[in-house]
Amino acid sequence: MKVKVYSATFVKKNGESRLMNFVRSEDFTEEFISTYLKSYTPKEKKILSEGLEAVFDLDSKSFKTFNWNTMVGQPTTQEQEV
Repeated sequence: MKVKVYSATFVKKNGESRLMNFVRSEDFTEEFISTYLKSYTPKEKKILSEGLEAVFDLDSKSFKTFNWNTMVGQPTTQEQEV
């Protein structure tokens, strides 16, 4: 299946740079949800600070937080087979 994948680098709290390949929740398709998120059941809705976003990290196959406030450069996007 093809989904819109973002690749961006941000600076973590500990000062390390991290490149993340991720799918934003607004880009989840029904097929993506049924394939990757079928066993996911949120325990509670977490309120994130301004500039933080919960995304699905394709490398770790899990939800992570992306920090748009500390992004280095610009994100790239592409339709990618996953």
